[in-house]
Amino acid sequence: MEELMKDTIDKVERIGLNVVVVMSDLGSNFQSLAKHLKVIPERPWFMHNQKKYYLMFDPPHLIKCIRNNLMKYTFKFGQYTAKWQDIVVFYNKDKELPIRAAPKLTDKHIRPNNFAKMKVKYATQILSHTVTASICMYVSVGGLPSSAMGTAECISKFDSLFDSVNVSTIHSQKSLKCALTQTSPHLSFFEQAISFIKSIKIFQGDEEVTGRIKCLNGCSFLNSSRGNCNDDFDNLLAQFSKADSSVPVLVAASTSQQSDDIDTTDYKEKEVSDNLLKNNPIAYVAGYLLRKSFPKHKCSTCESALVTDQLEDNRNLLCFFKAYE
Repeated sequence: MEELMKDTIDKVERIGLNVVVVMSDLGSNFQSLAKHLKVIPERPWFMHNQKKYYLMFDPPHLIKCIRNNLMKYTFKFGQYTAKWQDIVVFYNKDKELPIRAAPKLTDKHIRPNNFAKMKVKYATQILSHTVTASICMYVSVGGLPSSAMGTAECISKFDSLFDSVNVSTIHSQKSLKCALTQTSPHLSFFEQAISFIKSIKIFQGDEEVTGRIKCLNGCSFLNSSRGNCNDDFDNLLAQFSKADSSVPVLVAASTSQQSDDIDTTDYKEKEVSDNLLKNNPIAYVAGYLLRKSFPKHKCSTCESALVTDQLEDNRNLLCFFKAYE
């Protein structure tokens, strides 16, 4: 394998191309090659003809492997625990709503067969910013237990990981889904990533099986990032105020007395929780439509009445969590 790879590099460079990175999937032959070349996350390169070549494992394969392992095992890192069951419970509730928080998710995402597991989109649409934001919102209104924040945090980190190596534009709303420059956040992001990946412990029941999970070592070649969610959202609704947020929300708080606003003692009542789960996606879609309409139908009065930069209404939590930093 080593001889074939180096011969290919030589032939490619003889026709005028400059080889910088050698990329492969996670096949055992390629893992053995990396070990033979003494390529490790702290030294992710090998020398050939007095030139340095970097080795990376293919990000689409890695993200699928992470999804597959999350389906089978429990991920623990720091104070968090991530479980596939949290995603299943979220999906089963969300799919019953008239307007959903994560409309792209289907049964194939949750229970993929062998063919569906080969499609990258079924992994990236699960490990996505939308699912992170949706789970955060569900936890905030009592639709999921506070422990599900660990799953949201895990998803957020791997979403950022994939963003950082899946770039096709110079600029993007997502800070890591853009070209790496000296002023972009990628370098500090990568430094934090290695410690995150190293901190992950994987369990099958009570048995730790981290050593079996080869894709974690592969991810160390790519790095990762911090998530967007704070440590404790269990009493989130009671804590937000005007001073707490400056994220633009495209649906202003209602002045009607018939409101879903609630306090710390009743926000987990099932009826209130169900109403908020239903109303948050509606508010998000309404905000999206307003955003699209304002450039074509300018009205300062409407904009003043309908747009706010404060999180004043619990029905706008999904808007808050989905807003990019």
